Amino acid sequence: MGRSFGDLSLNVNADYGRQSGKQYWGVAGMARYSFFDDKFRISGRGEYLDDSDGAAGITNAAGARLVNKYWEGTLSLSVPGGSNAEFRVEGRYDRSTDASVFKGGTEQGQGTVQVAALAWF
Repeated sequence: MGRSFGDLSLNVNADYGRQSGKQYWGVAGMARYSFFDDKFRISGRGEYLDDSDGAAGITNAAGARLVNKYWEGTLSLSVPGGSNAEFRVEGRYDRSTDASVFKGGTEQGQGTVQVAALAWF
């Protein structure tokens, strides 16, 4: 579900799944603000997934099914390149309750930075 309020856009999403008597659920919230007559945009996103039953089928590198909870936060700065392109710098942090998810099973969290040029047709 999303709404725009002038230069501010908001979106909320929720998911629920059930498989073989086990369940998982998640929520996400996103916001984007355009400024300087839409020459720049700043965006934030947060997501949470509760897979305490191991129903979603997420596995580690060894193939073992993980019973886990995950969350992530992302912050982006983007510059539109016309009506069908965008240049973006993005920072993201992911966190898990299971240490076997990141960096060969040694870390519960992972930060990433991305620089991207996107185009759509």
